Amino acid sequence: MTLLEAFRDYSKHGYSTTLTNEIKECIVKWKVHQSRLPEESEVATAIAKAQGIAIICGKVSGHLELIDVDTKYDLTGTLWNRLWSEIPDSIRSMLVVAGTVSGGYHLYYKCPVVEGNLKLAQRETTEEERIDSPHEKVKVLIETRGEGGYAICYPSPGYKWITGDHTTVKCLTVEQRKELHTIARSFNTFLAPPQVHRKTETEHTFTKSPIDDYNERGDVLGLLTNHGWTITEQNSVKAILRRPGKDRGKSGDYLFEKKWFGVFSTSTEFEIQKAYTPAAVYCKLECGDDWHRCAKALAMGGYGEKRTVKVQLNSPAEMVPITFWDYDKKDKLYINRTQYIDFLSSHFGYYLFPYDDKGNDKRLIQIREGLVEEATTEKMKKDVCSYLVMEQEVLEAMTRGHATYFADGLFEFLPVADIEFLTDSIEAAYFPFTNGIVKVTSKGTELLKHGGNKKAIWRSAMIPFSIAITNMVTEEWILMG
Repeated sequence: MTLLEAFRDYSKHGYSTTLTNEIKECIVKWKVHQSRLPEESEVATAIAKAQGIAIICGKVSGHLELIDVDTKYDLTGTLWNRLWSEIPDSIRSMLVVAGTVSGGYHLYYKCPVVEGNLKLAQRETTEEERIDSPHEKVKVLIETRGEGGYAICYPSPGYKWITGDHTTVKCLTVEQRKELHTIARSFNTFLAPPQVHRKTETEHTFTKSPIDDYNERGDVLGLLTNHGWTITEQNSVKAILRRPGKDRGKSGDYLFEKKWFGVFSTSTEFEIQKAYTPAAVYCKLECGDDWHRCAKALAMGGYGEKRTVKVQLNSPAEMVPITFWDYDKKDKLYINRTQYIDFLSSHFGYYLFPYDDKGNDKRLIQIREGLVEEATTEKMKKDVCSYLVMEQEVLEAMTRGHATYFADGLFEFLPVADIEFLTDSIEAAYFPFTNGIVKVTSKGTELLKHGGNKKAIWRSAMIPFSIAITNMVTEEWILMG
């Protein structure tokens, strides 16, 4: 069959076509033929020098779309056989298959919904390929030709019909087309790297953030199965999963080495061919893509390593003036929450303190002059307000933002205090009084200042009297109310 005969036959069956040269480029203006069939007079001159003919896909050709399987970039040598075997008989029987000049395949079908050209499956280039083409990052294995695209076809040199031809192309339903594309995407091995996560305010109070910790040790497969996903296959490299509400096929996979989750299906809340870290999966499924909520939820779940501060009991930090507010370019006051948290600790001695070995029960404390006691947000508010008595604008802003700056939720941002407590030993015993600590050793007795030995005591353990040692020789003590 000559190209002219093919042109007439394709036109007769409602297909718009164009003519190409030896490198598959159009040699006639074809944009207008994306919306109407060409006239023979429009191609008569060019057809003599044409090397091939191509079908223009999309609405103009009866909603034609095809899948191009480019086996020359397949490193396994099994891409076509694996793809064909994955397609269910109900869809396979409706496809027209053509062979291409490079040994690949075209799968023809029509559908009421046809999109532009789509890349369905790609792989990273090899080191050898990057030597020849340093800027080429991927090779396309499977893609579509749809609205605004064209595909070289029979009788162009090297192209042939294998099953059926252009006169037998059937129409898939929208769901069948979606399933076919999902199957093709399951052969994709290239994912766009996860977006760099910008740390939230919650995370700045951790040495290892809850996000990073969950990425390292979170059970993302357990999370997905809890949300209705099913693991259909698993090996040392990856786990294959099926989305909720689906009883067959593949919808996504999880790569163990990279710790990336990606989906093939467009029927999930995840974007196709995009890598998701475990924390990104958690953020989407549990927190509606709210990273602030995510960090807080993971912290409550035991993830992250809280910033621990070695408390210097004899530090005069409370005397150093600190500002935790500033003004923007429009002279509008704003509170820097990170600096505010640092202020509460360094100036007033507010910290979190773990009451159990695992650090799950952390409570608000205040440390002043070596004395430790449980604190409340009301006490914190009084301290801050007294500090701001000469900064009325700041004080009013803090008061208006009471729910933010003096709420229980503020606890999670405070550092955890690493406190060395004063305890008895074989060499010495200690008795804490309101005006100091009596140290008793075999050599005698002495009265120490609170915090003077850089160790702390609980205020609740203090004997509620002042003490005076009147005779260092007889070690007589006088208690004063």
